[in-house]
Amino acid sequence: RLYDLIEYIRAGFDDGSDSSARQRYLQMRCVPLLAIDECDGPRFTAFAEEFRRVFLDDRYRMAIGGNAYTILAMNTDPATLPGDIYDRLRDGRFIIHHNTAPSMRPAL
Repeated sequence: RLYDLIEYIRAGFDDGSDSSARQRYLQMRCVPLLAIDECDGPRFTAFAEEFRRVFLDDRYRMAIGGNAYTILAMNTDPATLPGDIYDRLRDGRFIIHHNTAPSMRPAL
């Protein structure tokens, strides 16, 4: 989930962390195939919004060179994302699954 990714990076700022936020960012940025669920789920603080924007831009640039692939899953329409993010997503270098199916949770 995007929330978990943000929290993983944020934990790198804590004293006593085994790796810095920058090291964690570079580690996650370079994963060849990354699937991120609930991209519309977290509450977007200024940190989270900036992280999402920069991280997806880095993944986009890596995709241009064929060095990384990103799959995003979200429940809302991708067009509701900020314009600069949506512009990168809609050129086909990301795989977006926009879940429009009704929830199966009530049946469980």
